[in-house]
Amino acid sequence: MERFESLEEVIEPSSEARTLEKIYDVMSRRKFTSHLLQPVPERVGVFEMQDMIWSHWGIPSACWKRFVLLMKQSGFLATVIRLTRCHQERDN
Repeated sequence: MERFESLEEVIEPSSEARTLEKIYDVMSRRKFTSHLLQPVPERVGVFEMQDMIWSHWGIPSACWKRFVLLMKQSGFLATVIRLTRCHQERDN
């Protein structure tokens, strides 16, 4: 937390973004499972949830695959394509 204390002194959003970037640059990277959960298995609880998605966001290719899947499932991508075609047809 002491690294984030420097954020308290920043007022302007542009300065805040630079300060936050500097903080993250010096922080060590940690893996959620191996650094947080595995060391204390006796304190970890798991329960089933519905309508929730868990994805490994630490790998760019995994992020992109999940993003594309979510766009397909939500129908958002199809809507964007349809609207783009409508605008192109109208403009021609």
